[in-house]
Amino acid sequence: MPLLCLLACAPTRYVRPLAEGELAVGADLGGPLISFSDVVIPLPLTNVNVGYGLTGNTTVFGGLHTTALAFKLLQLDAGAVHAFRQPAGFVPGFSASGTLNLMTGLSDWQTRLFPQADLNAFWEHGARRNVIYFGMSNWFETKSTRAHGEEQPAHWLPSLQLGYTFVRSKWDYTVELKQVAFNQDESKIVVDYYGPGDKGASGVYFGLRRRF
Repeated sequence: MPLLCLLACAPTRYVRPLAEGELAVGADLGGPLISFSDVVIPLPLTNVNVGYGLTGNTTVFGGLHTTALAFKLLQLDAGAVHAFRQPAGFVPGFSASGTLNLMTGLSDWQTRLFPQADLNAFWEHGARRNVIYFGMSNWFETKSTRAHGEEQPAHWLPSLQLGYTFVRSKWDYTVELKQVAFNQDESKIVVDYYGPGDKGASGVYFGLRRRF
């Protein structure tokens, strides 16, 4: 699977942390937009994930990328998010997260680690404290060469995200738009990614989460 596809395989894990002691189990669907038979569709990438509120401001989480398994790739992620400011009216809250993304080929057992750092601003509104958020995600390529010894030209892969979470008593529903790897030229690769210009790709994601 292309690296752009891998780094764009999931929406933002958590923007607003869970309550202290709260457990959540979720699933996501979506990915970068591609042109397929003259129709623009998101790649149907899937994952399942879990989160736990260590405190009211800090949540730890992990995920398994289920679509990647069909390509004989074990892809896992684990990390934590911390809200260092809560929203107040029109003044947004801010949260930052750090994640390690692990990928292991099930045919050759080659393993790669990709650190990730995100920063999001978020607002709450309504009686159920629905969340709107905007932020930036940063993947980092730590190796100097690609799979076949070619020079690795990209070590920083940034993305922008805009999302909305509908909050119900026990369920959350999220829609997220993402502009993936907007500093990378994707015009010369086989996959016909869709987005403004020749840089990166746009993505659409849908997520649901059950809180306990």
